[in-house]
Order: sequence, then structure tokens, then C-alpha cells
Amino acid sequence: MPRLKWIAPLGALGVALLGAGALIATAPTPQTLPPPDFLTVVRVIEVRPETLTLRVRSQGTVAPRTESALIPEVSGQVVSVSPTLVSGGFFEAGAPLLQIAALDYEAGVARSRANLARAEGEFEHAAQNLERYQRLS
Repeated sequence: MPRLKWIAPLGALGVALLGAGALIATAPTPQTLPPPDFLTVVRVIEVRPETLTLRVRSQGTVAPRTESALIPEVSGQVVSVSPTLVSGGFFEAGAPLLQIAALDYEAGVARSRANLARAEGEFEHAAQNLERYQRLS
């Protein structure tokens, strides 16, 4: 009985291989024909420049290629804005984009100069006190 378990599948496999070999051996060979001569058809049009408006409907998110951060070095009221400073606008490096009122800036400069003069005065006073204390000691 155990031999019959192996003989039946091997016999079926042998019959299948013999059938496949017979099909391959008796297969007809295809005829080779030369390719037919085709005339190449070319359509020619005259090219003329013209203005064309294309409308594309799409959806999604548009992201800029480059993004610039506008960081002021001084604070103050904005007096004028360049026409190139718009969303999607182009501008060159170093081009003035905003003009800030000079009053706040000039007041800050004057305040800084006054602080400098006060600090220099305090320094001179402290230097004189130091010299006096050294003479007293």
C-alpha cells in the first residue's frame, strides 16, 4: 500500500512530461516574413507665435520657493512701504522695503548719547574720588 502512494503521483508526472515533450516536438514553426514597406506620414504645420491663456483647475497647497523674514533693526512707525513688498513679490538684495519714521530712531540716538555723557561724567567723578581717597590714605 505505501508503494501505491508514490507510484500514482510519479506516474501522473511522467505522463504529463511525456505529453509536454510531444507538444513541443510537434509544434509548428512560425514563418518569417519580411516587414512590409510603410510610407512615413508626416503632418506639417506652420508655427506662428501667439498669446495663449491657459486655465488650470487644481487644488492643493502652494508653498513659496524661498521665504524672507523681515526683521527690523530699530523700532518705529512705518512711513512708507515699497510696491514690491507684496505676497509673491520679487525684490533685490539691499532694496529698501520699508521706511521707518526717523523721530523714534533719532530720539533713541539722542538718549544713547545722553547716557554715554552721563556714564563718562560718573566715570570722571569716580576717578577723582579714587585719586582723593588715595591721597588721604
